[in-house]
Amino acid sequence: MHELSLIEQILNIACQQAINNGFNKIEKISLQAGKLSGVMPEALELGFAISKEGTIATESILYIEWLSDDSELTLISIEVAQLNYEQKTASSKD
Repeated sequence: MHELSLIEQILNIACQQAINNGFNKIEKISLQAGKLSGVMPEALELGFAISKEGTIATESILYIEWLSDDSELTLISIEVAQLNYEQKTASSKD
């Protein structure tokens, strides 16, 4: 099931980008997938549910737009919330 490794990589990227930009919660991750993605929707969603536990994306939802063309799997957007003010304040004092 390569969907699990794909979604783990997507979650790692999303979480790292959110943290690097001072956010501590991801609300939604949006993907696009076409025929060339080779992923099964149910397996991708199950992998997401398992992989997000214990991360800043724990409460997030996964939105997948399924395209009829030959697109591959693409990360489209990450919706974040709760700017981590403590981190910003601490780093701005340096």
